[in-house]
Amino acid sequence: MSTLFAFLHHLAAFTLVSALAVEFVLIRQELTVEPVQACGAGSLPPCAAAAWIG
Repeated sequence: MSTLFAFLHHLAAFTLVSALAVEFVLIRQELTVEPVQACGAGSLPPCAAAAWIG
């Protein structure tokens, strides 16, 4: 069972990092409030992954 949770933990961590990397590449602007709000639902995967990890 702990092997399964270790796998899921790493899957969530890599999902979080890759989703954030994609967002940074797509917005290519400074990280201020406006570009973050423009992402809208695109922020759902990193938020879900962060909640899953935490």
